[in-house]
Amino acid sequence: MLKFIGKRLAYAILTLFLIATATFFLVAGAPGDPIAAKVGQMPEQAQEIIEEKYGLDKPVLQRYVIYMKNLLTTGDFGESIIYTGKSANDVIKTNTWVSAKIGLLAQCH
Repeated sequence: MLKFIGKRLAYAILTLFLIATATFFLVAGAPGDPIAAKVGQMPEQAQEIIEEKYGLDKPVLQRYVIYMKNLLTTGDFGESIIYTGKSANDVIKTNTWVSAKIGLLAQCH
């Protein structure tokens, strides 16, 4: 029984790793610029400062290593680009219960 649980846990960890990796590279490879899409027209210097703040000035593989290191060591998803001043973890915590309620309601009907 312990072997079965260990195997399931290993599959769950591998699945979460693959989902996080796929999501990162899909978002990184999406056309457009997340900063320009949010703010619209802004001076180039301001855009460079924001890109540096969020690490978007680094190569994709370097950003991925930083993302995975933060995720695996501290569980930190980073700062939210959409909700300025909030961490992505805070946004997830805020919206988890709403998603859980919707999921439970869907299962009941």
